[in-house]
Amino acid sequence: MSTLDSIEKPFIEHLREQGHLLAIDASAATYLSGHQQIPEEALLLFSFLFAAARLGHLCIRVNQTISPPVEQVWPIEDKNLLKVCLFKMQTGFQMLSENFLKNHPSLRKIGDRLYLQKNEFYEKEIRTHYKKIESDNPSLEYKKIQFDDSLTLEQKKAVTKSLNTTLSFIVGGPGVGKTFTANALIEAFLNLFPKARVSVVAPTGKAIANLQKGLSQLIENQKFSIHTYTLHKLFYKKVHSFLPDDLIIVDEASMVDAYFFLQLLKYCKMGSRLVFLGDPNQLPPIGSGSIFKDLLARCSNFSRLTSCLRTDIKEIISCSELVQKGDREGFFHLLDKKNFYNELTTKNELITHLLSNIVNVESMSSDYQKLELVQKHKILTSMKKGEFGADSINQVIKQLFSSRDSHPIIITSNDYNLDLYNGDVGLLNKKGEAIFFVRSSQQRFVDKDEGVRRVPVALLPNYDIAYCLSIHKSQGSEYEKISIILPPKSEVFGRELLYTAITRAKKEFEIFSDKHTLTKLIKNQCIRLSGLSIMEDK
Repeated sequence: MSTLDSIEKPFIEHLREQGHLLAIDASAATYLSGHQQIPEEALLLFSFLFAAARLGHLCIRVNQTISPPVEQVWPIEDKNLLKVCLFKMQTGFQMLSENFLKNHPSLRKIGDRLYLQKNEFYEKEIRTHYKKIESDNPSLEYKKIQFDDSLTLEQKKAVTKSLNTTLSFIVGGPGVGKTFTANALIEAFLNLFPKARVSVVAPTGKAIANLQKGLSQLIENQKFSIHTYTLHKLFYKKVHSFLPDDLIIVDEASMVDAYFFLQLLKYCKMGSRLVFLGDPNQLPPIGSGSIFKDLLARCSNFSRLTSCLRTDIKEIISCSELVQKGDREGFFHLLDKKNFYNELTTKNELITHLLSNIVNVESMSSDYQKLELVQKHKILTSMKKGEFGADSINQVIKQLFSSRDSHPIIITSNDYNLDLYNGDVGLLNKKGEAIFFVRSSQQRFVDKDEGVRRVPVALLPNYDIAYCLSIHKSQGSEYEKISIILPPKSEVFGRELLYTAITRAKKEFEIFSDKHTLTKLIKNQCIRLSGLSIMEDK
């Protein structure tokens, strides 16, 4: 069929009435079509494309089946209804003539893949700059490097590979020493090239704070040039047509979305070294794509750290590995054996249990100790809204603790002037100030005597109360003990959600859910679709 003829849309209306197709996606599809009368099959396909894009997919793929699967995007359980959706969208894809696509620049069709123009642009540019950097050679050459005995053989090989290439990945689960390896890489690089410039970046302020602790001695060494940034600040401060660094290390790279991945690849100075650290089994970014995992799948310059160096988290490692493998029986057996599992009943019973874990920070004499104590335990949930969502749980706990002088908070937007970033955690007190750890002596409102910052509440960017965080918000953070809440419908996020939650714990965790939800959660995977793994030369 070469033209798009007008027909009625009763099937779309049926999907909307059943709550499967959201009005926002149908409206966007109508806008995308230019408000022309187009066949229902094409309009349904466009609605699905928008829904998939909202979930982070860069494209959809239409052939004998549809990827991502229809039921993962629209909550349809009726198999007959799914078959009708599949048939209609396959028909709609066949209707997309060259003339129609030419007149609708917001769409891109490449083979069996359909994109929104923005996502196709990101993918094409990422592919181009990735290949350009990968084929380049480091401008600063060296002949030999000496390692001390503190590094394992795996870590030595990882450092050597990253020094030998312009683009590399260092990956691994919790406790394998990714950050320690990165520190060793930086130290080796600066010993070889003392005048070189190094930047360490991460998606969140909390991840940067963790890195700065490990790099404190090198950062304080005035003869070296080491800078730490959140990704937002790195590009906010960029005044050159490229990043001037000779070595850029990106921590928590699995959290980096398509936009920022492109910025890193595009503005990285030719001949410099770009190293991505991360755990590919964690949740994908909140934004578009799963670029870290896509590029890792086809990159030869990667090092996988597998040796766990912390014996105190043996059970945590075992649980996370069972989740990552999708081993439901083994996971449930370990949960029951170690009493990690609690049946999720009523909200009141849950709150009563959780309150017993929340330590009163006012027992500490200094604000620094209070900040340390608030990091001991955290409640994590799969949802932000709803009965068991972070907003609701925080509201209840704050009311119950209304007599307390301080409450934990998390910053939810960036303020470059105050050096506060999305993900920074602190304590809000009744004196009208918020207390944060000091990242550098150049920050404003630093109390040198106590080693904290005291920022007036009136100056704070947006923030939320943080007795409870969404699991997505917790990425880049670690706590001694965590309480994980997984109500029904959590399964839509896939096993990566559970893996991410468990690996936030340094010593202990507990789960509140039901076996049906956990079973489906471990079965499902959160896979973001793109064409990057194909890496065509076009």
